[in-house]
Amino acid sequence: MAASSVNSFYYENAADSEEAARLFDETKGGVKGLVDSGITTVPKLFRLSPQTASQYGTTRSKSPCPFAVPVIDMKDLESRRAVVVEEIRRAAAELGMFQLVNHGVEESVMEDMMAEARQFHEQPTELKQAYYSRDVTQKARFTSGYGAVRRSSLNWADTLLMTPAPSDAQDHLPIICRDSATIFIGRIRKLGETLSQLLSLALGLTPNTNEFISTNLTTAILNYYPPCPEPEVAIAANPHFDTSTFTILLQDQVGGLQVFHEGAADWVDVPSLHGALVVNVGNMLQLLSNNKMKSAEHKVFANAIVPRQSVACFFMPPIDFSTMSTKMYGPIKELVSEKYPAVYREASFAALWGSLYPDLEGSLRNPVLARLRIAYDKEVV
Repeated sequence: MAASSVNSFYYENAADSEEAARLFDETKGGVKGLVDSGITTVPKLFRLSPQTASQYGTTRSKSPCPFAVPVIDMKDLESRRAVVVEEIRRAAAELGMFQLVNHGVEESVMEDMMAEARQFHEQPTELKQAYYSRDVTQKARFTSGYGAVRRSSLNWADTLLMTPAPSDAQDHLPIICRDSATIFIGRIRKLGETLSQLLSLALGLTPNTNEFISTNLTTAILNYYPPCPEPEVAIAANPHFDTSTFTILLQDQVGGLQVFHEGAADWVDVPSLHGALVVNVGNMLQLLSNNKMKSAEHKVFANAIVPRQSVACFFMPPIDFSTMSTKMYGPIKELVSEKYPAVYREASFAALWGSLYPDLEGSLRNPVLARLRIAYDKEVV
């Protein structure tokens, strides 16, 4: 990468942040391309202001939060279903995140997925440039930074976003990771169906209410977080709430993921457990469950030593871009009564999409859902 291009990311040759982001996108090399160019400081395009770095919390507390993310064992599920359902209900209601072990996805499948994901991100730039795009309708696209338009500072991350095909064949995916991704997606879909049923039972619904608790795997994202020369002034993934019904995450052993514990008003480490998968509730499920399950705010630290990887699989209602602003979602009718009235107004998927971006100017922890609360309407009238 030419030195003049790198300088542009410091705004030395860029008129503003949008121009700098455009120049960055034109390289099609992602954050790893910056690192490979030999930078020793974080470009301004990725550099957080001191205020934002403080709000995000880019360094770990010297006094770690004593709470732990629940670990739920799915072994012998048929005979232990009631126990597992209660453990999921409690974890989803209190923290919005838990880890699953003995979940049925073979370790070899997870290892192959991580290995081939790494091969995609670490191959020469010119071999992955064809996939670089910010076109959200593209079914396999390599992109970087997140939020080039919505946020002034980009995340220190490269991603390959994949829209899985409805069938088992995933011929649209990059050939370098197609085989492992096809198998992994199939296994995760099956686990998602099981988890959907367990979440339905935890809410007191019948296990076949697919129209309520979505079993549709809409997106799988291969995240790659390159080493950062100044991790204290950058963030790998800013604090956010997923838009999804729920998300299943495979993470490597590097660590760096944290979830916010509302009761402790502090961040909790999500440790990398061998063979485990992380599950977090998204804003869609908090809305559908009428506040009975809690969307989990989470973030990822940048680190200076080694790259970090994860694979995030998002389950939500099927996305039709033509109806994103018109199709409405609200609390499930079976969960609304005179005793438990609706907490939220109905909202479109487009309205829920804002959960990816924190409310830096205000005091709302989850601004999207907070503004959908019926009580919020009454408070601001």
